[in-house]
Amino acid sequence: MQKFKNIQFGLYFSIIFFILPLIFRSNYSKYTLVWFCIYCMLAVSLRFIMLVGAVNFAHAGFMGIGAYVSAVLMMRLGLSFWITFILGALVSAIFAAFFGIITLRLKGAYFFLVSFALVEIIRVFFSSYFVDIFGGVNGLIGVPPPNGILWLHFDAGSLGLLYLIGVITVLVLFSVYLFEKSYWGKVFNCINESDNLAQSIGINILKYKVIVFIIGCFIAGVAGSLYGCTNGVITPDDFTYELSLFLLVCVVLGGMENILGTVLSVSLLVVIRELFRSAAYFEPIIWGLSLILILLFAPRGLFGLGTNIFWIAKSTFRSLRKKEINAEG
Repeated sequence: MQKFKNIQFGLYFSIIFFILPLIFRSNYSKYTLVWFCIYCMLAVSLRFIMLVGAVNFAHAGFMGIGAYVSAVLMMRLGLSFWITFILGALVSAIFAAFFGIITLRLKGAYFFLVSFALVEIIRVFFSSYFVDIFGGVNGLIGVPPPNGILWLHFDAGSLGLLYLIGVITVLVLFSVYLFEKSYWGKVFNCINESDNLAQSIGINILKYKVIVFIIGCFIAGVAGSLYGCTNGVITPDDFTYELSLFLLVCVVLGGMENILGTVLSVSLLVVIRELFRSAAYFEPIIWGLSLILILLFAPRGLFGLGTNIFWIAKSTFRSLRKKEINAEG
């Protein structure tokens, strides 16, 4: 029953999303919705990795790999977007497989620190090596939008591009949701609860962690490819620890209990980010403080906090009702 309600809520949310561009027709509104979709894919895929207890602070770096590979294949080799965005995601996944096999044996803060170093290594690589290919610190300018299909066009800022990214986002979120509700999701939760217990019943912990890591980084690569063709410009500074910190705040604020919590937290933080865009210089401080406050006062996130408030209100109402009945008696 709960599964059906979640799918129903997701359906309503999707319908609202696809109606909004018809009401708010400005290019600013369209771009905001595009960033919302990209952040949703990134935050949900990061949460997916965190299901096995791995906090991947290099998630922005894997997004950058997908963005650069896709853009380079389009701009240097003239390949179609419909090929390059899959290839970009595959390269991110392959790199994630190598990185995961080596590092996912580490736990807790150790893996977090290694991934923190990786995001900076990726940024330095794209800014300092193969400058003729990746454009150095200036990045790549003039990344083309997706190729049109029949009468459909996906020019930058167009309604077609927004709906394309929206459809891909819905497919990604629904696929992750189904994955979590399957047998594999139960295995991931078991690993997250206790590595030793999972290993004692014959679960290959490293194998499942690597699989989750590959899937999550593949989605990050997809988001990176879409980011490049939407923005038209990509630079190494687009994929730094600041973006990873923002994504981590989205996941922690939404809570690990439900994928819908992550989507709602992304919605809230995107609105806040747009309202206080003039204070963008202070974003790392704001997100860092937000993360500390959430962990201190709402460790289960918005979804858990809402559940707690609901049960407190329900128990309070019952006690008041009982007192009224006793007084009448």
